[in-house]
Amino acid sequence: MADGPSVESDLWQYYQTSAPGRVVVLGPDVYNGTPAALAFFRSQTGATFPLLLDAATSTGGNLLTDYTDRDNYVILDQNDIVRFNARLQGYVWGSSLDVPRMRALVDSLLANAVGVEAGPDLRVRFDVAPSPFVSGTHLQLALPGGTNGALRVAIYDLSGRRVRTLFDGAAPVSTLRLDWDGRDASGTAVPAGVYLARAESPTGAWTKRIVRLR
Repeated sequence: MADGPSVESDLWQYYQTSAPGRVVVLGPDVYNGTPAALAFFRSQTGATFPLLLDAATSTGGNLLTDYTDRDNYVILDQNDIVRFNARLQGYVWGSSLDVPRMRALVDSLLANAVGVEAGPDLRVRFDVAPSPFVSGTHLQLALPGGTNGALRVAIYDLSGRRVRTLFDGAAPVSTLRLDWDGRDASGTAVPAGVYLARAESPTGAWTKRIVRLR
């Protein structure tokens, strides 16, 4: 993060107040530093938004490869589609944080959100909270009466590898509630990073992004 104080006050605190729980501001460390280095950054900037270690690794999302090494700001919508990438849109180093434009874009995404991720049936609702999380998070999939057949809910890393299957069976005609403790299929705690919770049935597929912190 090139401008932690402004990100903290103008983006994170603003959306914590105006749209609680609907916007995640994440500060990735693309130099793969240490917890002490992030703690120093936090103490110097007053940042309370989540900070992600090892963001240049595959488990951290390979953000160095995708978004360059510094002073870039990227906005993803609820379907993980990049809607803003300051460097690709012509902003130069030192002036990439365009708060008015970024807030206008996020506000428009919030106004147009339907509460559903990818999938043809807009009656289905897939929620994950909390995210970011440390020790565990909860998944809730609200299924309409017409959703039939098999259902699988699993956690994937950003390379597409399945990390853990949480449910695999007949889809209930109700709300399915599941927990993920941040461990893979062998019971080993997964590294901090960005993961995808994906629910798949014959009627569609729905994906939610999850951030696991150390």
